Amino acid sequence: MDDSPPAGVKMGALSLLNPLIFPLIPARSRAPISALWHANTLFSAIARGGKEPTLRQIKLRWWVDQLAALRAGEGHPDPLLTSLAHDVLPHIPASTLSIFAESWMVEIDSVPGDSMVAGAHLFTMTGRVLGNSHPILADAGSAWGMVERSLQSSEVESWSAHQQRLNALPLRDLPRALASLIGMTRRIARADGRRSQRGEQWAILKIGILGR
Repeated sequence: MDDSPPAGVKMGALSLLNPLIFPLIPARSRAPISALWHANTLFSAIARGGKEPTLRQIKLRWWVDQLAALRAGEGHPDPLLTSLAHDVLPHIPASTLSIFAESWMVEIDSVPGDSMVAGAHLFTMTGRVLGNSHPILADAGSAWGMVERSLQSSEVESWSAHQQRLNALPLRDLPRALASLIGMTRRIARADGRRSQRGEQWAILKIGILGR
């Protein structure tokens, strides 16, 4: 898989694949991180898409099983599996990738807290690729996951709770790209979910350039 963000990813995407955030990732880490975040986008779409929960469970279970059996360097008809095998397995074991996919399974039941689990896994794995194992990664991923879900959901969420959780995170302990993403997420939470492209871009650039 190409290690650049896909052309379809918008500037406002709450993702490391955001075109303003992706260049902050060291070049050597872009391919595995791109694969991880592509996988997260896919799992989210499966878990949240469609009206038939059983079909969504079947699709996601296929990924859980495929990832559990993944072997380094293997080729697959599915390009994402190939990228995960080639680029991610040197950093993340197959069992961890399978658990990550499984963490999306429970969101099919629309339990709000479940986004925290998937987000924690995603940030922790991303940190591992970047050589950072700070415990704050799981907390940051959980906070990001809740905001990301709130933006996807029509439910009324407690934005003040999101703000408190995000404000408690010391950005200096996060890799620069993840810190920028959390800065963007914090900006959205402070605005109670109202989006401002200019404001979010400034939050990204401020942290990306100044580190704060």
